[in-house]
Amino acid sequence: MKKGNISKNIIVRWLALTLLLTLTNVTYSQNSDTLKAFPIVHADFGAYLPGGGLANRFGWNVEIGTGFWWKTKTNWLLGVDGSFILGDHVRDDSTILDNLINLDGGIVGEDGQYVLYQLYERGYKLPVFKVGKIFPVRISNANVNSGFFATIGAGFMQHKIRIYDQSKNFVHIRDDYVKGYDKLTNGLMLNESFGYMYFGKRRRVNFYVSIDLVQGFTKNRRSFNFDTRTAENEPRLDLQHGMKVGWIIPIYKKMAEGYYIR
Repeated sequence: MKKGNISKNIIVRWLALTLLLTLTNVTYSQNSDTLKAFPIVHADFGAYLPGGGLANRFGWNVEIGTGFWWKTKTNWLLGVDGSFILGDHVRDDSTILDNLINLDGGIVGEDGQYVLYQLYERGYKLPVFKVGKIFPVRISNANVNSGFFATIGAGFMQHKIRIYDQSKNFVHIRDDYVKGYDKLTNGLMLNESFGYMYFGKRRRVNFYVSIDLVQGFTKNRRSFNFDTRTAENEPRLDLQHGMKVGWIIPIYKKMAEGYYIR
């Protein structure tokens, strides 16, 4: 896969997920402009800058995710979500494979030809349990359930370096050998989000935007790194800060005979 195609693939996947959720959403006939309790399904897209130990390994990344919230009548939010981490800015790209590079500056594959490869950031956050509250503020055509919100959460995060063998002759990273280079890292994480959640009066437009902060208390899970020829046992603090936008689908309770699918 070419580096330039990553952003396109991410957007296509996120749009497909959003379309699937929209097509399967069942909204019951009723007046939605009342304060009420209801479940919410959401699909989101985020862009993040790294901090702490994460900034030494990766540049900015994007995430696509989905999740579920329960909104109470008193505007509390309870939920769980998850996301996939996708990036193509690896800061270790000049050192991680140094022990394989020859005097000409290349890596020779099993067929005697130079290998073509690309490094990516890959990972996930799953599951992340969240609790928060909406503070009612109506903007434009928003209904009474809309407002600014704040959530806190805790869960599990993992990230690693993925080495993509474009030439299919990179024998040094096959099978278990790749574990010496991928720097698989994971651990517990905390999350704080602050934003605005919009529910339209006609139920057709519902979304949120938020600032997202992440603190990961992680550790390298490989017993040995081939590039440093040492084990990496020190605890890490991996930070992220960024913005998320999400398409949300409220499922209101039935208040009248019959229902329609939109």
